[in-house]
Amino acid sequence: MKIVDYRQNTYKLLPAVIFDTNSNRPARRRNHVDKHRPTPTLEPLPYGKRGKQMDDGRRNMIAGLVAAAIPATAIAKDSASAQPLEFIHPGGLQKGSAAPPYSPAVKVGNLVFVSGTPAFNTDGKLAVGNFTAQMMQVMANITNILAAAGTNWSRVVKTNVCLTRREDFAEMNRIYASHFPDGKYPARTTLIVYSLPSPDFLLEIECMAILE
Repeated sequence: MKIVDYRQNTYKLLPAVIFDTNSNRPARRRNHVDKHRPTPTLEPLPYGKRGKQMDDGRRNMIAGLVAAAIPATAIAKDSASAQPLEFIHPGGLQKGSAAPPYSPAVKVGNLVFVSGTPAFNTDGKLAVGNFTAQMMQVMANITNILAAAGTNWSRVVKTNVCLTRREDFAEMNRIYASHFPDGKYPARTTLIVYSLPSPDFLLEIECMAILE
């Protein structure tokens, strides 16, 4: 019979005993041999140094898996909680009771988070059905928001673009690229969506920037 202690990955060979399956006792044909030595017992092998090392390894592996499952925002919770929030409301953007309950941008530490920005001009009007005009207005609005937060397009690290019409994708790219003349574009996700909060919105753009 071979007994394996997996904690140490060591092996101990014990003498075999044949049992009578009907009586669960050693078979008589082996009694003349077995009576001269005690029946082997299944005793655990010493735990030892290697077993401790393997347990430490398992513990470290589990800790690593748990850490990987925790979002980065949760890890930074303590440091972020010490940073005051600054709510950015540039002049000329829609404000007051008619405005939806959101801030155009929020600044915390050296990060600026810009909300999904529609194409309203400073008078609160929208170029209905004109994608080029709406796209240019959205980019101008975000330019103003970034400036109010103390930064600009060159510090934008991620943008999310929502379009309601697939055919506007090329025109969006043309106008979008003009705001990055050095060709250093931020990471971007572009979505073709079924609808936006207003049926006249042809796009919205949000972004995140890092202050210098």
